[in-house]
Amino acid sequence: MSMSQLTCRSHTGSVDRTRLIAYACDAVAVVDPGLTDLSGNYSGDHFAIVAPLNFIKPSRQRKIVTFRKYVSINLTDFRTDIQTALKACLPHNEVASLVKLYTRACSDTINLHAPLITKVVTIRPDTAWYTKELWLTKTLRIKLERCWRKTGLAIHRAMYKDQCGVVGRLI
Repeated sequence: MSMSQLTCRSHTGSVDRTRLIAYACDAVAVVDPGLTDLSGNYSGDHFAIVAPLNFIKPSRQRKIVTFRKYVSINLTDFRTDIQTALKACLPHNEVASLVKLYTRACSDTINLHAPLITKVVTIRPDTAWYTKELWLTKTLRIKLERCWRKTGLAIHRAMYKDQCGVVGRLI
């Protein structure tokens, strides 16, 4: 990226705006950073370009998620509550009122045993480098390490070390 693509102050003091609005360059300076070689001699042919840049960090996207914990329902209590709620629906003769009562009884019982939970979660972008293949090789590495730690055998350690190399090459 060249300096002309940044937003910089020109020699007249006006601000030149270009395509990259997210960057702002207030003052560009060329300084001698005082670099030395291994013997301590200053290297005079290296200079640094210093510019304070104002980066605008994008805000994280958030999403409201609503769910129920159906796994945490005590099934015996749920069955008894459903049965008692449905017994109240039986004396009605009209089908429409019976359907309303049945729906109401079921939804009230579910709300009692598994209430709605609302949370705000941050949406994170997928990482392109973390593939399914990498995940599988890491999982195998963890299994091999557990096997080696459990048995202490040299062959299991060699298998684990080989898998560590496979994971390292994929990363």
